[in-house]
Amino acid sequence: SIRNPCDYYVSLWAYGCEGRGGFVHSFDRQERKNVYNCQSADKSSPHDIAQFRRFVRGVVDGPTRFKGFNATNWPGVESSRLALSYSGHEGLDYINNWKRSGRPYHWPLDDLKAIKKALEVFDPATVHCWIDSSRLEEDSQRCFQQYAAQTGMPVDWAAFQNTLATSFEKASAHAPCKAYFDKETEDFIRAIEAPVFKLFGYETCCSQH
Repeated sequence: SIRNPCDYYVSLWAYGCEGRGGFVHSFDRQERKNVYNCQSADKSSPHDIAQFRRFVRGVVDGPTRFKGFNATNWPGVESSRLALSYSGHEGLDYINNWKRSGRPYHWPLDDLKAIKKALEVFDPATVHCWIDSSRLEEDSQRCFQQYAAQTGMPVDWAAFQNTLATSFEKASAHAPCKAYFDKETEDFIRAIEAPVFKLFGYETCCSQH
């Protein structure tokens, strides 16, 4: 599956604000106070929006990076996960599951170079059918129909509808995506997630669906 990067980061952050998910643990206790200390129910207060913007930076950058490190030259978390999950690039085999679930800020430069190289040659067409989470029902149905046509195997549509009905049980509460982005934050996301924007044709920051 894939998602507009701006929506992706809002969801990833909001989920962690509620103390859920493993990604939150890639920030230490002090860092969590600065990025996950949400104060409003829908995470829309000026305080919470500022927390989100610090979170975006903290995903790939921080004080222990070497002098001259420019975070915008390297892939962010969605692009990294895309490469690790779908590229099949042999140069990524050594990157373990602990790193895959964490944030690129903690990864050695050699890992980031390998991921960047994999993204440069990755062709989305190698995956038979992509599901954009903003079009979950539409894209899932299309992929199942494609699968049925290719394999001759029937689809249990009753089970599909039941699964779809419960698919948002883990959704986090947050304000509309656009509320979190000023120009600086959007530009930063567009830089670190440039592979996703380019490969999947996303033109806007935040989904239009």
